[in-house]
Amino acid sequence: MTQALSSCSWQFPPQTRFDKVIPKTKFYQQAAVNSALQARFVEELEQIIWACKLAPDTVNLPATEAVTEIQVFTLKLKGETLSEEVVAAIDKAIPFPIIFELQRTLGEDRQQLRYLAAYKRKSAADAASWVRSEYLDSGWIPATAPRSALPAAINIERLYQALLVSLLPIPARTGESMDEAIVRLGRLRKLDKQMAALRKKIGTEKQFKRKVELHRELKALQHEQSTLSQTEGAGAS
Repeated sequence: MTQALSSCSWQFPPQTRFDKVIPKTKFYQQAAVNSALQARFVEELEQIIWACKLAPDTVNLPATEAVTEIQVFTLKLKGETLSEEVVAAIDKAIPFPIIFELQRTLGEDRQQLRYLAAYKRKSAADAASWVRSEYLDSGWIPATAPRSALPAAINIERLYQALLVSLLPIPARTGESMDEAIVRLGRLRKLDKQMAALRKKIGTEKQFKRKVELHRELKALQHEQSTLSQTEGAGAS
């Protein structure tokens, strides 16, 4: 997963705290977790905590039809890594947008945090279903790093978008919707893979003419990448 442009760490207001430990078994049936994934839950995850609820009665912001509240889940790791499949299974079981705060300890006292979140919205075809983007990732942050107040927003939906924008590995553009930013990020990630594959081909290609063609293809992809990464006029929406 691509890391966010800048590390972020949030100070969730005391009134939002819920801090309820949720047994792992609660997610097995809800998300149809198979035995292999259950094993990852056991091997990689120490504890699941429903940490905070960002809702009208806790952050004094109105809900919208699209986003009524945001959940914050703390995932305490046993080791250094957590499979994305585990995060996705928890996400699938909860019918609300979620911000995940992963916690791990390196050595005796090096504690770190990492935020993960997918852009999660109700399906246009089925209001009871949810659609998720690929995960946005803050990268690991020292647990002792200063925490920032939640972004200013006029409603819960805008708060959710502001939290996601801070996790984007690309600058958001002025007037760009979250859907558009996610599509642009997805195309950039696809371009990265395509260019890596092309560079590999160029390195092994023996025929000069074919090598020239591959270079031309690579240049076209690089141009598209540059256009999509354009930062002029970019700003958080």
